[in-house]
Amino acid sequence: MATNTKVNMLRHAILIGIFCGCLGFAACAEEKEADEKMFVLLDRRIPGVHFSGQGLADIVDFMRDVTGANIFVDWQALEAAGIGKNAPVKFQLAQGNFRTVMKGILEKVATLKGKAELSVQEGVLVISTPADPAHPRASVTMGKLPAAADRMLPEINLGGQALSDVINFLKDVSGLKIEVDWTALEKAGIAKDAAVIVKVRDVKFYTALRFVLESVSDGKSAIDCSSAGDVLKITAKPMAKKADEKKAEK
Repeated sequence: MATNTKVNMLRHAILIGIFCGCLGFAACAEEKEADEKMFVLLDRRIPGVHFSGQGLADIVDFMRDVTGANIFVDWQALEAAGIGKNAPVKFQLAQGNFRTVMKGILEKVATLKGKAELSVQEGVLVISTPADPAHPRASVTMGKLPAAADRMLPEINLGGQALSDVINFLKDVSGLKIEVDWTALEKAGIAKDAAVIVKVRDVKFYTALRFVLESVSDGKSAIDCSSAGDVLKITAKPMAKKADEKKAEK
């Protein structure tokens, strides 16, 4: 009898493992499909452009309208590189594809401190700075969310609302219990009233939440988002300093 119980438990564990593996595979397949759609969009030819000094933020909004693309701008990273929202863009191109136009725009706002580059993440075109192995940025770590909560969101249009208000909004739309360790976030330099700038549509809740957290990250503090049952916990801690940085402080 005991042997049968163990066998049944083993079968149950195997079935759970297969089921979870299928869920993970399905999620990866969805992300891959979303990325492929963005790559197709980047290759699409668009009408000529002529920018004569308009601000970068306004031009990104214009490109969103023209192409229908989801674009996330990591303003924290760009501003650390000396690239502000009002950085003037002087660029023109008679014809070309979406990718060429965006690269041309970003080349015009590069500074001596850094430059901006494009990447595709979860079907979203991300504008940020290149990775620097010598000075790596702290990342946002996302755990798996309950499947029922990871619903498709038709639109997220946040133009500077306070992080605490945004978290409350996300609680309402997801039905999740979200616990934020505000003490840890504030020690890491992330305040309740940190401005959130995210404009995306038709993305999963997981993706929207990740970009919300990315938008307030200064790259010096690791933000962790994990779930336990139906509770989502968000915390942060300052990035560990390297030995040479500690010596420089002495």
